[in-house]
Amino acid sequence: MRVNVNGVSLFFDVEGAKLVPDGSSMREQPTLMLLHGGPGEDHSPLKVHFGALSDIAQIVYLDLRGHGRSDRSDSGHWNLAQWADDLSELCSALEIGRPIVFGESFGRFVAMKYATQRPTEPLKLILSSTRAGPQDIAETIDIGMRLGGSSFESLAAAWLQYRDPEQWHEITQAIGKLSSRREQDGSIARRGIWSQEVFDWFNRQGGESESLELHSDLARVVCPTLVLCGEDDPITPAGASRQIVSALSPEIVRFELFPDCGHIVERDKPTEFLATIREFILS
Repeated sequence: MRVNVNGVSLFFDVEGAKLVPDGSSMREQPTLMLLHGGPGEDHSPLKVHFGALSDIAQIVYLDLRGHGRSDRSDSGHWNLAQWADDLSELCSALEIGRPIVFGESFGRFVAMKYATQRPTEPLKLILSSTRAGPQDIAETIDIGMRLGGSSFESLAAAWLQYRDPEQWHEITQAIGKLSSRREQDGSIARRGIWSQEVFDWFNRQGGESESLELHSDLARVVCPTLVLCGEDDPITPAGASRQIVSALSPEIVRFELFPDCGHIVERDKPTEFLATIREFILS
């Protein structure tokens, strides 16, 4: 399905009912808005696990502007402020009042931007595998050496000595291979739609990925917030999640660390991950 928002057509899909029979009335369920990883990815990997929550919430899968089946627009609109504004306008167009917003990997940037720009709109916020500032290269390399052994250590040592961009590219590829603690089904990636242009733009030298700094803005978040991360995540290490937790009001935040898990926790421990989110939605 598509909806026109801020001059572009955004693709979204829905799983689960908004209204469910409850005795002599129809009860409204909360809407869980899922924001995918990337930048460049589409919503399809989220469909592997999140449908299991459709008995307690209406699930909305969204392809952000420039991603998947949504309009590409142009690079001048590929930024967090625009993606957050698109999310707000989408909810308005679909008459979704106070969504529960889940952001994973890249999607958590958009979720945080949305919750800080429009703090009264989200009912709850779920941030998974996240950071709110520049990547902590030292912690990433430490985890990489712990998981990757001597081969990664040699690669990291060469980069730390020479700071060669090509060597950093090799490191990021190696980190990607270490990001999951379990072997993954290759069909998940093959059925997705990848937007290389958006990835390159967001991660370009001097781009928003490098200048990202949301910690001070997190004080504006007022809704209950669940922060999730894997203990063995080399892409967004647990230290980055702890910084987010420290920046949020202690009255609203809950932190869950999953041992023996990498960057996408639901791939490594789907049962525990979904049970935690289920409890948070129902609480």
